[in-house]
Amino acid sequence: MPPHACRVLVIEDEAFILLMIEEALSGADCNAILATRGEDALVLAHQHRPDLVVMDLRLGRETVGPDFLTQLREAVPSPLPVVIASGFRLSEDERHEYDLAGGGPPVSLLQKPYAPEDLVTAVLAGLRKVGA
Repeated sequence: MPPHACRVLVIEDEAFILLMIEEALSGADCNAILATRGEDALVLAHQHRPDLVVMDLRLGRETVGPDFLTQLREAVPSPLPVVIASGFRLSEDERHEYDLAGGGPPVSLLQKPYAPEDLVTAVLAGLRKVGA
């Protein structure tokens, strides 16, 4: 577990999944900062300076791509690990675009559906990558 309560920005439009993530992160001593839209996530990133982001790629009709991830990483001054938790499959080229977005560490992928334990494992691994 992290040495202090970590802050995880969760970007997900499905209420049930959002609540499941919040509960799973709480059990891992992480505070979830919740957003259902990309625009809201950017504001919350500026306000809360998360240690890590968990994001879906499709938020209703909105798709959040590498440009969005670049904006998100620019909002947080330190290396920002990202777990993409989505049912949308990325090609190798698409994944490479996300890895390069904003100059942060490579993204981790978690394919939906996933177990809460798998999410926590991915989050803790991401935090270890940057020493958070």
